[in-house]
Amino acid sequence: SSPLTCTSCTMCCNAAHKCQEKQEYSLVAQTSFFILAVFFILTLVMGTVLLLNKKKIIGFPELKRNVGIMVGEKSSYLFLITRSYLGRLLSLTTAILQVIIFFIFIYAAKADFTKENDWEYTKRCLRGSLDCTDEANVDWKAWTVFSMLMIYGPIQDIVNGMMLSYKGAIVRRYRCAFSGIVLVVLGTLAIWASVHYLQATATSNAELIKDSVILLIITDMDEKIFDLMKIIKPTWVEKRTREAKMYSDELNATDNGDSENDNSETDSGLCGNNETTTCEHTNSSTYADYISVFNKMTPF
Repeated sequence: SSPLTCTSCTMCCNAAHKCQEKQEYSLVAQTSFFILAVFFILTLVMGTVLLLNKKKIIGFPELKRNVGIMVGEKSSYLFLITRSYLGRLLSLTTAILQVIIFFIFIYAAKADFTKENDWEYTKRCLRGSLDCTDEANVDWKAWTVFSMLMIYGPIQDIVNGMMLSYKGAIVRRYRCAFSGIVLVVLGTLAIWASVHYLQATATSNAELIKDSVILLIITDMDEKIFDLMKIIKPTWVEKRTREAKMYSDELNATDNGDSENDNSETDSGLCGNNETTTCEHTNSSTYADYISVFNKMTPF
């Protein structure tokens, strides 16, 4: 039968006297608004950094970090910083799949008592009593383990994404900045979905930790897709990886003065759009610098 409608109730109970606090908001809508807010705020901040640095209003410090390492050397998101349309499509497809999966967990965590979901009734309110007892056996120890797992996965992605988007804004390379924003949004969504799903379903420490590990696996989907592509098209992955490394080396060699005349993504030291082109061409002066440094370091 359909549940009773009670606008002034604070608890919703089933026939077994198991109850849960009533929620007045839509979790799916709230999640959508939150993720869009993260995306637009980060885009606005990085756009402001780019503009202020370009106009030399504020001199932002450079970030000498390897772009490939920040985006993930064994991640399908590495293809976002290449010029391969197939690689970019693969990266965006991976991101869309992760978003869909996390929204499935968000939908399952809704406190919607009119439909089937994974929500657990953890409070018991006996008939004729105004007091309710919480039967959930989840404490700080489980949430501490959960926090450590998030540091291992999504929080690293958020930090790397912030640095990646900042670096892209400083040197005005939009592929770099966009890749960072994607990592931040996905990492934020992973933590948000995990917290809400675990709050709605976990009734014990062991259950919370178990579900945390399962949710963490979803954040590693990009690495599994990268490994799959290495099996299917190893030569193509090798070319894209080499291209990403050259892109990273170029960004590290670009200072604010050099980027003044580089307002767009150039082909300097990079492959073109042709998938069959091998990334063999490099700047001769770069080779000369490498050889000079090597000779100084070699004892013979």
